[in-house]
Amino acid sequence: MGRKIIGPTVGVEEALTDRALRALLKHHEATSSKDQLLGDELDVQVQFGLARIPRGSPKPIRIEIPLLA
Repeated sequence: MGRKIIGPTVGVEEALTDRALRALLKHHEATSSKDQLLGDELDVQVQFGLARIPRGSPKPIRIEIPLLA
């Protein structure tokens, strides 16, 4: 059953997000020390920036995130 989205939505390119996360994990693997006593687990956080400032609106804008949808 599909979800009904009311109002304007903003999409995130899944391929671009995937590429960015893979680059981040590759960098972490290259820079982490192999002889650490404790594990090298890493929490990943993604921050999105806007290309332009949106017009003010009291209503929230739904953003579809492909990794969680």
